[in-house]
Amino acid sequence: MEHTGGAQVVSNTVRQTSGFAAVSAVDLAENRKLRSRRGDRTSAVQKSPTRPIGSAVWGVPYGFYVNYWPPISRDDLKTASGLAGFDTVFPLLIRRLIAETSDGLTSIDMPGGSGTAAGGFDGIATTIRQTTFVPAGTSVWELSVGGGQSKANDDYGKRLAAPDGGPTSSVTYVQALLAPWTKARAWTTARNKEGRWREVRGYNLDLIHAWLDVAPATTAWLAEQLGKKMPGVRSLDQWWTDTWLPSTRVPLDSAVVLAGRQDAASELVKRLNSGQKWVTLGGDLRTDEARAFVAAALASGDTQHTAQTAARTLIATNAGSLEQLVAQPQPLVLLISEPALARELPIHHPHQFIVTAASPTESDIQIPRVDSQLVEIRLKSYGVTTPEPWRLATLARRSSW
Repeated sequence: MEHTGGAQVVSNTVRQTSGFAAVSAVDLAENRKLRSRRGDRTSAVQKSPTRPIGSAVWGVPYGFYVNYWPPISRDDLKTASGLAGFDTVFPLLIRRLIAETSDGLTSIDMPGGSGTAAGGFDGIATTIRQTTFVPAGTSVWELSVGGGQSKANDDYGKRLAAPDGGPTSSVTYVQALLAPWTKARAWTTARNKEGRWREVRGYNLDLIHAWLDVAPATTAWLAEQLGKKMPGVRSLDQWWTDTWLPSTRVPLDSAVVLAGRQDAASELVKRLNSGQKWVTLGGDLRTDEARAFVAAALASGDTQHTAQTAARTLIATNAGSLEQLVAQPQPLVLLISEPALARELPIHHPHQFIVTAASPTESDIQIPRVDSQLVEIRLKSYGVTTPEPWRLATLARRSSW
């Protein structure tokens, strides 16, 4: 992946699919710019009384939280594009956007971090149906946080075959550039006339910003990356990676968390996939353990549908932030520890809730304690020697972790 160029623009009309409005991505981007001219509230942040101000994430001090929606402005994206290291975060952003907003995602290969150094296309995705920003079928993606027309031409000129060596006429080519690429629309029109690919799309900074409008979970994740975290909101998979797994010297991974709980995990995934609006978990569960169970269950799912559910799942512990999330028209899965948080929310909304039941008899799914023998076997396979496996297994069985 070269990090000096990129792109813009989608086709002007898109069918209504998977609950996304039949509106063009260009229209969404224009609407974003109009809202900005009318007075974007993107400078309004709320100083947190509980977190220290000092070190920063991507140049924004810790201790500041956004108290409105949306938390990400166009200027935030433009600033982020110039920050050292954001070129390795950008593929993660696009991957999350695809996972959250696609319909019938069957596969996605879009490495971020150190994986951006690999050759070939920056990303490949396959979906069953088209949505506003994600093409149907197989699409190949070239990503960059800088550059312009010349970079787009360079990337396009190098891509003469589909990923499997097949004809390009059955694949959509997407150039995504996190910059105000003003000639993107003309570039897209010209490339489509060539007929090399089934379709050519170009996404610039404004279209990517508009894409965030239909991806609230990704927006909340990006806000955290940019130091504009919403109070009490965190993506579940980020919490799992950054908080849960590092919390012990020997990471208590999915195999440990789900030891003896596979049936309960499968039941949770089944209920979420069926669209059940409110799923209650029972058992001797502390807050962190309930989160870990849900994260492990979704991570262990064997379908892309489950992966998409995981991409839409957020932890919410702040009533004000929860109210803003529920106001979003795109479906989320919201994990809350207190049912009282949802007491004042509207009855009709597109979201799903997972909550720990106040009483075991009131739960949809009873979560047993982990099987300490299975935990011990797993830990030994990691090279943990006795008596530590026994101690950790006993700790797991007590559900105290």
